[in-house]
Amino acid sequence: MSEELMTLVQVLELYGRGIGALGRAIKFTSKGAQAGVDFAKLKNMQRKMKLHYASEGKHNTMKVKDLEELTGGNYRILNIPLEDEEQLIGFYDRLKKLKVSFAELPDLCIGDGYTQIAYDPQDAERVKIVVDHYRKKLAEEPKEITLEDYEKLGGEEGKKILDELAEKGYKVEKCTEQISRLQGRNKDEAYMPITLNFESILLEEYKDRYYFRIPKTMKQDKSAKVICIKKEDVLIIDDGKTAFTHLKNGSKMNIYSMNPAGYIDKEHPEIVDVDLYKNNFNKVDIKGLWQVNHIKVTETNKLPNFSEGQEIDSSALPDSKVENIIHIEEIKAKQGKKDYLPLELNVAETLVAEEQYQYVTKLPEIDELANDHYHCLIIEKSDAMLSEDGSVIQAYLQKGKESMVREVDRNGDILKTYKMKNEIVAQYYIKSEKLRSKGKAKELTKGVKPEKGHSSVAKVTVGKAVKK
Repeated sequence: MSEELMTLVQVLELYGRGIGALGRAIKFTSKGAQAGVDFAKLKNMQRKMKLHYASEGKHNTMKVKDLEELTGGNYRILNIPLEDEEQLIGFYDRLKKLKVSFAELPDLCIGDGYTQIAYDPQDAERVKIVVDHYRKKLAEEPKEITLEDYEKLGGEEGKKILDELAEKGYKVEKCTEQISRLQGRNKDEAYMPITLNFESILLEEYKDRYYFRIPKTMKQDKSAKVICIKKEDVLIIDDGKTAFTHLKNGSKMNIYSMNPAGYIDKEHPEIVDVDLYKNNFNKVDIKGLWQVNHIKVTETNKLPNFSEGQEIDSSALPDSKVENIIHIEEIKAKQGKKDYLPLELNVAETLVAEEQYQYVTKLPEIDELANDHYHCLIIEKSDAMLSEDGSVIQAYLQKGKESMVREVDRNGDILKTYKMKNEIVAQYYIKSEKLRSKGKAKELTKGVKPEKGHSSVAKVTVGKAVKK
C-alpha cells in the first residue's frame, strides 16, 4: 500500500472516531483514494491528529486538544533550546504569568537539549517577551518550526514514539467518552438497557459492529431476524460473555432477515418500531445497572475490540467525502480569527441559488441597496460550510478582500456583477440585524424570483458560526 493510501486510511479512520463514529475500518482503491486529494494537506492533518491524542499536558501545561478547542486547530510550534527541568519550568512559569495559552509537545528526541511547545498565535507578542527575557540564558534563539519539522526531530525512532503515544492517548480518550456516554444513557428514560449473549446469538463481527440474532425469532427452518449493533454503543460485561447496550424507546431500527443457510441480507433492511421487538431482548436488572454504572472510565477491557472482525463490506469511500473532510478542517482553522468576518446565513430565508462552486445569497436591502433591484452576495464554497442539517451556511470573509455581488432585476435577469469590500458586506448584515432587533426594520426582501429552483428569501443573520 502506498504512503498516500496508508495516510488517507489512518486520517479518515481517526477523524471518524474522533467525532464519534468510532471503530470504522475503511477500504479504498488506490485510484479512488488518490484522485483529487491534496496529499500535503492530508499529511498535515495526520500529524495534527497524532498530536491531538499524544499530548499529555506535562509540566501542568494545556493538552494539544485543549489548545485546538481554543484556536480552531491553528496553533504554532516553538522549538526551545531548553531541556533542563528547572529551567524549563521557569520558562513555562513566565509564559503562564503572561497568560500565554500553550501545550508542551511529546519529546521525540530525549537528550538533544530541546523542547517543543504549541501556542496560540494570538499570544505571539507575549511569547516574544519571554524569549527576549531568556535570550542570554539560551544557547540559541527559540525558533518556530512546522509540524513536519517537529515530526522529523527524532528520526524514525521519534515517529515511532509519537505513534505509540497517539495510540495510547486515543484509547484513553475513546474509553472515557464511550463509557461515560453509555453510563449517561442509563439515567435517560428515553433509552432501555438490554444485554446480548456473545456465545448464543452473535452471528457476525466486523471492526465497527456486531450482527446478533434477535431472541425468539428463529423459525423451524433456522431462518431468523437480525439486529446490527455498533461497537461504539457497546460495553462488555460478565467476563466477556455479554454485550451491554441500549434500545431507544419510540424510535425506528433496521431489522435484517437471515435465511436458513445463515446468509444475512444486509442490503434490504426492514425499518420497524423498536417497540415491536424490545420485549425479545434481555432487560437489565438493578444489579446489572449497578455493575455498569460503576465501571471506571479507565477500564479499557470493558470496550469491544475495534481491531477484531472482518473488513467492512463496502465499496471505496467517495473522493467527495475525502475532500469534504479536508474542507471542514480548513474552515475550522478560520473560526475565531481576527482576519475573517463570520457570517451565519439561514438557508431557507437567504439562499437564492446554489451553483457548482458558489452560493448566491440575498443581501439586506438597506440604504443604497434599497431599490427596485435585488443584490445577491456570491459566496465561494471554499469560504463556507453548510451545517449538517443543511439549514445554515457558515461563511468566513477575509478582511481586506472583496466579494462579488450580483444585481438582479425583478424578473430574475442579471443586470451586472461588481465587487464589494467584505467589510462593507458585513456592515449591511450588522445594520440589518440592529434594525431587526429594534423592531424598526422594513420588509427587507419582497418575493425574489429564485434561480434554479430555490425559494425566495427574506432574512439574514450575522453571528459567530457554530463550531463543527
